[in-house]
Amino acid sequence: MHAFHFGCRRLILSALLLWAGRLAADVPDTYLYRITYRPAATRLTVQLVLPERFYLHFFLGDEKGRAALSDPVIRPRNGRSWQPVLSGASMNLRPAEAGDTLVYTYDIQTALDSDARYRDGVYYLPLEQILWRPAQTDSTEDILLDVRVPANIGVSLPGTPLDGHRYRLKRMPYDWPALMVLGAVCKNTFRVASTRFHICVPVTLSPQKTDSLLHWLTYNAKSVAAIYGALPDPDVQIVLQPRTAREPVPFAFVLRGGGPLVLFYIDPAYPMQAFMADWTAVHEMTHLLMPYIHRRAAWLSEGMATYYQYILMARDGRLDEQTAWQKIYDGFQKGIRNARQRPLAYLADNMNRLRAFRAVYWSGAALMLRADVAWRRADPASRGLDDFLAALRPLTRRQQRVYGPEDVTLRAPVSLSDLYAQYAGSDSFPVTEQWLARLGVLVRNGRVILNDEAPLAGLRRAIMKTRP
Repeated sequence: MHAFHFGCRRLILSALLLWAGRLAADVPDTYLYRITYRPAATRLTVQLVLPERFYLHFFLGDEKGRAALSDPVIRPRNGRSWQPVLSGASMNLRPAEAGDTLVYTYDIQTALDSDARYRDGVYYLPLEQILWRPAQTDSTEDILLDVRVPANIGVSLPGTPLDGHRYRLKRMPYDWPALMVLGAVCKNTFRVASTRFHICVPVTLSPQKTDSLLHWLTYNAKSVAAIYGALPDPDVQIVLQPRTAREPVPFAFVLRGGGPLVLFYIDPAYPMQAFMADWTAVHEMTHLLMPYIHRRAAWLSEGMATYYQYILMARDGRLDEQTAWQKIYDGFQKGIRNARQRPLAYLADNMNRLRAFRAVYWSGAALMLRADVAWRRADPASRGLDDFLAALRPLTRRQQRVYGPEDVTLRAPVSLSDLYAQYAGSDSFPVTEQWLARLGVLVRNGRVILNDEAPLAGLRRAIMKTRP
């Protein structure tokens, strides 16, 4: 599942372009937030020295965080402190100057009544509700976090760790959801291709279980990176949150604010064989290969991740080809039953309200299969969707806004938007058993049998093979 951005607030253009003037040369060039945590008070104190050039309007990414924030003050370099004007999640800094310090506190106990969570000595805090920040930053500006906590407290944040307590957030819209983890956690790091994965694990897990989970994550990250040999971002945060469940990974999602982060809810009581057989990790990590796409286009983002989840498990040896196609076919049937003969566009636009997740996800996966086959047929040297995702890498790395299908499908040999349009108003599922038979995927009483004499059997086998 992918956590999505629901649109930035409408901002007055003149406010966005209104800068405070340049002052002394000793003022820092970055937005450097110093966040201090005092466990006894369960509060964060946030300080920001305003840089040489800054927007006069700051915002919270989510207005719900306003209740947990005490009234901020501006401490000038010279003169008396004063309170900026607040309006909902907006703050007017006029007449602050470069070098002045914005100071406020975030009450964690109050935040627990909203979106913050506490479990087994660990706080999971929505970072977009903590940082007052400009609505946008340009290519010359950085947002740095300097987090000071007691020695026995662990911290995990998105972005790039710079040293023991500083982080650089990726330049992204201020209101994209993000996560700060604070408490009894330890951190581990592994590298796949050129990407560093920073893993946040509660100290309640045994060293043996932690090592096993790191193996599970590394294995899945390598499977996803093998699509084209790399991942878009240099740093990815992964947070593991234990809980009791009926399966090893009951839920997971990706957040993009400040940099990519994947949160996995896990039940560590399950053996490692159950984790390795689970598709959730490879599904969520596939999202990292695509830019942030609007929720109304879940048929594309979730369809892509759903399409690849069993293909990658076949490529890395966890599934044989017949089992992978059986699981894909079974998924198509789940999508058909969940759709209940309702048009795909209607289901996609109302997915949450209708609980039509399987219908949209698996209809999207069927569209991805059709696209993959079409591209490989058009160009025998093509690797279809693998090449498409590789072409998206620069766009994913530099993303500054939420994209729609039209922003990414133009890179495809066959337009995914046009393919979607063929089925958007129809209650017909994009893939039929007759169409699958041309690939050599025969269905007899719900059971998949592979036919290597079919016209497109070679292409079917190629889809399940990793890049040489």
